[in-house]
Amino acid sequence: MGTPTGVTPNEAWPRCKDIIRSIRQRLIAFRDRTAAENVERSEFIRFMRHITNAITSLEDTRVVTGLEAYVRTAHNDPTLDVDGVLATTVTELTALRQWVFDNFPKHSGSGAWLVSTFDISGQETRLELTPAQTAAFRTEVDDFLASLD
Repeated sequence: MGTPTGVTPNEAWPRCKDIIRSIRQRLIAFRDRTAAENVERSEFIRFMRHITNAITSLEDTRVVTGLEAYVRTAHNDPTLDVDGVLATTVTELTALRQWVFDNFPKHSGSGAWLVSTFDISGQETRLELTPAQTAAFRTEVDDFLASLD
C-alpha cells in the first residue's frame, strides 16, 4: 500500500468518493442479479477482486497528507472524522469479502473452491449459485450498503 507520489487531497478526495460510489453501484447491481437469476460462482471471485481493489484504493487515500483538513474545510465541518469514515468503510468491505470467502462452497477435504466440474471428455461445466443460495449474501450486501448511509 502506498500513495502515488504527488497526490494531493483535492485529487484524492474526489477519487475516494468515486470509489465508494462505484462499489455501491456494483454491489447493488450484483445483489440484484443474484436475486433475479443464477450466477456463475466464478463471478463471486471477480467480485472479491473488485472489493480488494477498492480496499487498497481507500487505504491509499487514507494516508494522503492533509486529507482530513482538506475535507473538513470543503465540508465546513471541523469535527468530520474522515479517517474514521474511511476506516469504517474499509472494515465493512473487508467483512463482506470475508463473508463471501467463508460461505463460498468448498471441497470438504481440501477447502478448494467449487467453481467448475469436468466430465470424462474434459468438458467443463461452470457451477452456479441460485437466488435461494445467495439470499444470505444479499442480506450482507444490504447491511454494508446501510453502513454507507
